[in-house]
This record gives sequence, structure tokens and C-alpha cells, in this order.
Amino acid sequence: MNEKRLHNLKLVYGIALTFIALTLLSSSFLMQYAIKRNSGDSRVINLSGRQRMLSQRLTKSVLALEHMSSPVDRARGTKELTESFASWKKAHLGLQHGDNSLGLPQRENSPQVKELFAEMEPFHAAMVNVLDGLISGIDSGRLDPGALRTTADVMLAYEPRFLTLMDKITFLFDKESRERISFIQRLEKVFLAVGLLVLTFEFFVVFRPSLSQLATMMMSLKRRNDELEEAIGRINRLEGIIPICMYCKKIRDDGD
Repeated sequence: MNEKRLHNLKLVYGIALTFIALTLLSSSFLMQYAIKRNSGDSRVINLSGRQRMLSQRLTKSVLALEHMSSPVDRARGTKELTESFASWKKAHLGLQHGDNSLGLPQRENSPQVKELFAEMEPFHAAMVNVLDGLISGIDSGRLDPGALRTTADVMLAYEPRFLTLMDKITFLFDKESRERISFIQRLEKVFLAVGLLVLTFEFFVVFRPSLSQLATMMMSLKRRNDELEEAIGRINRLEGIIPICMYCKKIRDDGD
């Protein structure tokens, strides 16, 4: 174990520990990303399904207003219609472009989702136009029965197509979310395998040879220590037997 080999051993240790650290950090980053992405996906899927419910509520609210004669009932129905319409429009845009206030992440939808939204746009735009006109008339203090009937006809004509496309979009959102989670799980397994390989490499290439060398060194040191102790013992015995002058360090022989 000379200085060069010790330096190389330190270098291998450093590289192996760096790989392990990078593996752990990458795995942690993936988990945090998956948790964050899954949270956003859950919100997207939830609001996507909620759009179906809101479109049905809008149609029912318009039809209900036709049969409400009491001012109190009409005020309640109008409020429900206005609130549902605002939520419906906002979520429709948020699902396509993101909206922090709705908890929808800013991200790029897949081409398939964009294509479905584009196919839906004429039906959505027609419903928005008649609802905007109806609510504008209500806000100005007049509820035109003709406008109410026209709105109901448009909603009944276009809502089924909107629901069908919204079902497809929700299904796609769910499918893409599961695919992303599956990909991250596979990637995490790859990082785990790499980490285990690095640990195995470090054990067989670094730890095991190092332990073997240390064991050899310890045995050598023990042997030399035993030899040294034996030599010291012999010297002590010789010093007790041979008379040596403390001044000139000469040994006294038989002739003094």
C-alpha cells in the first residue's frame, strides 16, 4: 500500500460515492416530480369531468327558467345559471392553457387533446354565444322568452356533442396521466438498478480489495511488532549480561 495506490483508492471511493449520491438525488427528484405532476393531472381530470356536469346544469337551468313564473324562483335560477356559466367558461380555457386560480398547471396538451378541443370549439362557441346573449339580457333587467327559447334549443342541439367530446378528452387526460406515471416508475427502477450496480461495483472493486489489503497490512504490522518486541527483549537481556562502561561505552573483558 504505497502512496500512489492510496491516492487511486481515494479516487475510486470518491467516484463511487458520487455515483451513489447522484442516483439518490435523481430518484428523489423523480418522486417529487411525479407527486407534483400527479397532483396537477388529478385536478385536470377532475375539472374535465366537472365540465360535463356543468354543461348539463346549464341546459337544465335554461329549461327551468322557461317554466319559472315567481320572481324569487327566477332570481335563484338566474344566479345558478350565471355562476355555472362563468365556471364552465373559465374551466374550458384553463384545461387548454392552464389557470393557477383553478389549480391547473401551465403545460402543453397532447396533439390528440388539442384536436378534440378544436373539434369541440364550434359547439362550445355556439353555446357560449347564446348564453352570453341571454345573461346580458337578464343583467339589463329583461328576460326575453324568445331568447330563452332560442338558448334552450341551441343547448339541446349542441350539448350531446359537447358531452361526447368531453368524455373523450377526459379519457385521454386519464390515459396520458397513467402513462406518465408508468414511465416515471420504470425510470425509477432504472435508477435503482444503477444504484445497486454501483454499490456492487464498489464492494467488489473497492471495499473487498481494500479490506484484503488492510488485513495483509495488519498481519505484517503484527509480525513486525512481534519481531521488534523479541529484538528489544534480546537487547535488554544482553545489556543485563554484558558489562559496558557508562563513560567510554567499552565492554569489559576477562582481563578487566
